[in-house]
Amino acid sequence: MSLDYSFYINSLKKILFFVSFILLISMFLNKAVQKFSHEELNFDIVTTNEEQVVISPRFIGLDKNKKPFTIRAEKAKKDLNNENLYKLEMPSGEIINNDGEKLFLKSELGNFDQKNQQIFLYENVLLNNLDGLSFKTQAANIDLNTNNIYGDMEIIGKNNKGNIKSKGFSITEEGNKIIFTGITKLLIK
Repeated sequence: MSLDYSFYINSLKKILFFVSFILLISMFLNKAVQKFSHEELNFDIVTTNEEQVVISPRFIGLDKNKKPFTIRAEKAKKDLNNENLYKLEMPSGEIINNDGEKLFLKSELGNFDQKNQQIFLYENVLLNNLDGLSFKTQAANIDLNTNNIYGDMEIIGKNNKGNIKSKGFSITEEGNKIIFTGITKLLIK
């Protein structure tokens, strides 16, 4: 009986030693895992009031007649005060009228109101079409829903039939109607 009893005690010592060794190792591993996961999840979110910049953005949409328009720029900065307003650098784009004719636009700077589908171009604004009609001004407002373009700064227009210079303008009816406002000079070739 003493041999069985001592075998039982020795076996129990070995088992308890092994279990305590496993518990000790798991305790150290658990602390290491907790420390690693705590450090991994402990980070600071740093936010600043700087503007978000998008490189080579492209805004594509449809006007009220389901004709597409495209506005591109070298850079676009989201306005901090209005999440739908983008400040554009070197914007350009195309508007397609009901007849399928394209009107191309280009300037050095612009603002695009994405919610209202309006773009304001300024600094060397160029508007032209494939028929050779081109306009140059310093500012133009474009409603991309209606494709109406207007401005109250001096505009110079030309095509193969002549030149025109005016203090302001309004292009409506998909480009079919152009109204020049203020003092206007027309030279017909």
